Amino acid sequence: MQPKRRIRQFSLASLSIVGALLIATPALVMAQSPGSFEVNVIGGTSQASDLAIIPFAGQPEVSEVIQADLERSGQFKLAKNIPANLVGTNPDFAALNAAGLDFALTGSVSGNTVNYRLIDVPNQSVVASGSYSGSWRDMAHQVADAVHLKVLNKRGAFFTRIAYVTSSGLGKNARFRLMVADSDGYNAQGVVESNEPIMSLNWSPDGNRVAYVSWVDGNSATFEVNINTGKRTTLTNFKGINSAPAFSPDGTKMALSLSRTGNPEIYVMDLATKNLRQITNDRGIDTEPVWSADGNTLYFTSDRSGQPQIYRVSANGGSASRVSFSGNYNTSASVNSDGQIATATMGGISVGGKALTSGGSEERPAYAPNGMMVLFTVGNRGSRLFGASSDGRSKFSLPTAGSAREAAWGPYRSN
Repeated sequence: MQPKRRIRQFSLASLSIVGALLIATPALVMAQSPGSFEVNVIGGTSQASDLAIIPFAGQPEVSEVIQADLERSGQFKLAKNIPANLVGTNPDFAALNAAGLDFALTGSVSGNTVNYRLIDVPNQSVVASGSYSGSWRDMAHQVADAVHLKVLNKRGAFFTRIAYVTSSGLGKNARFRLMVADSDGYNAQGVVESNEPIMSLNWSPDGNRVAYVSWVDGNSATFEVNINTGKRTTLTNFKGINSAPAFSPDGTKMALSLSRTGNPEIYVMDLATKNLRQITNDRGIDTEPVWSADGNTLYFTSDRSGQPQIYRVSANGGSASRVSFSGNYNTSASVNSDGQIATATMGGISVGGKALTSGGSEERPAYAPNGMMVLFTVGNRGSRLFGASSDGRSKFSLPTAGSAREAAWGPYRSN
């Protein structure tokens, strides 16, 4: 059994303070190169739709970002070296069919506007077209989302943001930063910097705020920060444990773990009135609550059975039932809109009770808003940010602005 995992079993609600100290290590930076768009897919399968992306006229880098997005999804097999003259005003469908393509994407960039066309090769028709305006990387992510939606009938999750924590220095010189970046790791910006550990990140449903845990005068507290203004607000600072904040799907409530009455229990706080309602009442440690998509159910980690497992309870309180039975260690649940649960286990990341990864040092899985990809960190020291398609077709690494931990995937963006 790994020592760090054993510590977490007995200190789930205390946020694994020993684990927090482990992240105060010299940063190992996985560099972001502005001119490089390699997705660095480290595993995958070929069971995917065949798609050719023709370099967009005016700014071919847009095509490279679209390609990297779709490769990360694991749902597309990208054809290489398809001549641009095959996909013009009058596509050469015979040649495209001969290349074994299902779809071809072409487009152009003029100023801050991109236009695109998605061609269904077997049916010889344009099945999607449109335009987006904004920064060129944002436009590329939105085109990738549109292609994903048309081909798979499910919205892509590329025009979204992620958050994670970086650390540098040791002891009194340790510094922690809460970072926000595009879904592919680029455009990373620091929104909170502290000499105290930052943990348990959770996005608000409007994508404007991130809740997190840090320390004040030696006591844990929960906060939220507006990523646009940098304004920080204290949510709870009760004596004892304040941990694992999680916004409700409608953004009006916060679930969290508090030990204000002695034992760490799950509570729900009304964000407008700050009124608290206790949800669980058990001698075990109850922590890491997450909401179901409809807001009616809370999933949480508890060691009430002797080992940490995932339980489910009504968001109004009541009796809890165990929902994880694969292995003797399941923590840090993330639940997608279909009710599928991803957890951290002794062996790696599990999705729906089946192993997605098997490295053993993976932490805190976080579903993309469409539930088709999972974000997580790997490694105790010099940790890195990784992701995978939830079906296991693709596994990939992402660039970060330093050693990364505590990953969280934000909601769909509106701008």
